[in-house]
Amino acid sequence: MAKARYKIFILITQSSWGGAQRYVYDLATNLPPDFDVTVGCGDKGILIDRLIEKNIKVKVFKNLLREISPFKDLRALMEISDFLKKERFDLIHTNSTKAEIIGNLAGFITKTPVIFTAHGFILNEPLSWPKKIFYLLLERIANINTKALICVSNYDLQTANRYKIGNPKALKVIHNGIAPSSKTIDPRKALKPVHEVITVANLYPNKGLPFLIEAAKIVESRFPKVTFRIIGDGPEATTLQELVKTLDLKNVSFEGFQDNPFDFLDNSKIFTLPSTKEGFPYTILEAMDRGMPIIATNVGGISEAIKHSQNGLVVPSGDSKALAQALCKLLSKAALRLHFSKTAKIDLNRNFTLQKMVSRTERIYLAVAASNPQPQLR
Repeated sequence: MAKARYKIFILITQSSWGGAQRYVYDLATNLPPDFDVTVGCGDKGILIDRLIEKNIKVKVFKNLLREISPFKDLRALMEISDFLKKERFDLIHTNSTKAEIIGNLAGFITKTPVIFTAHGFILNEPLSWPKKIFYLLLERIANINTKALICVSNYDLQTANRYKIGNPKALKVIHNGIAPSSKTIDPRKALKPVHEVITVANLYPNKGLPFLIEAAKIVESRFPKVTFRIIGDGPEATTLQELVKTLDLKNVSFEGFQDNPFDFLDNSKIFTLPSTKEGFPYTILEAMDRGMPIIATNVGGISEAIKHSQNGLVVPSGDSKALAQALCKLLSKAALRLHFSKTAKIDLNRNFTLQKMVSRTERIYLAVAASNPQPQLR
């Protein structure tokens, strides 16, 4: 087997499964043999298990945590810097805020070029002014020497430009992509009455699930047979379950984490994502691939995939009434569901494939690695 020409270190803070972790997994397992990839992360989780199954090298840094901890953050910086000096990578590709900051500092210390992918900037979350200024300063400092800043949506590109994060010439947009399945749209399922509304999300505050539960209460009065299934797990589980009890809802169920949940979903069900903050969510792409009629909120890059009234419905975030109205509209209009199913599948195959995402990222890797004054394997 030919020897790899470039050593790539992909760094992410957490290894619990989510959009950023899937992005890292897809890159690490689909880059061509020219790249010798190692993934670094700060805890033990599903990402690590899946990478090891694919024979991808993994390095765990026990002090790399999501929470701010000056002592552990300094230890993590030392650990990562020592690892970079030992392994002599051609470039570092950081993902998530903490990995971005520490990884960029480690890259500066070891003179290793850095690429960063923004999976939705923390600056787009509701923050007090002191916190916003704090994170803005960190983002600007961390990206002073970033060779390429990949945004997963045009929305994030606009955020970077608005807050003057990174060199404008280093900003690139590469949408997330998936490998389209061979599943076809079944018109008979789309035209039958729908009895299930599905969401797949980690149970975090920014997923906006209380608004979906409130919308379910409104929908219940018109469509009492429709059930809402929430697939995922996370710290908000208990709070959400208590809200369901408070509203006396019988049509909402919590399914917990499921491996590959979209394998069991198709266009006989409606998919909704009520988030208040997003980057460019994989769940939307998976729902498009399965031909599921989609209702999502107008946050992050969602409207770059779901065009309102063309291949789905887009509603304001934090508005349970608007979400309920959109759900009732789709539940009552079978022809519209079928149109959205077909159009979304076509749009996915045209614009948001894994092959496009990997090849565009590969070109950035090659450009940055080739400019490294201290090449490692070439």
